[in-house]
Amino acid sequence: MSPTFARGLYWVGASMIAGRSARILSLFILAGLLPAEDFGRYAALWVVVDGLLLLQGFG
Repeated sequence: MSPTFARGLYWVGASMIAGRSARILSLFILAGLLPAEDFGRYAALWVVVDGLLLLQGFG
């Protein structure tokens, strides 16, 4: 594996992990702040958006 490829792989992996961590952290914060019924709606919307982003990643 070339050093350039390894460096690019590191940056892509790090940014993906940071993005997922930020989404999960925001989910936990909202779970503590919102009433249960509002959080349920937000969580369902979060799952739908995450699924759409996954499909977009497939091309």
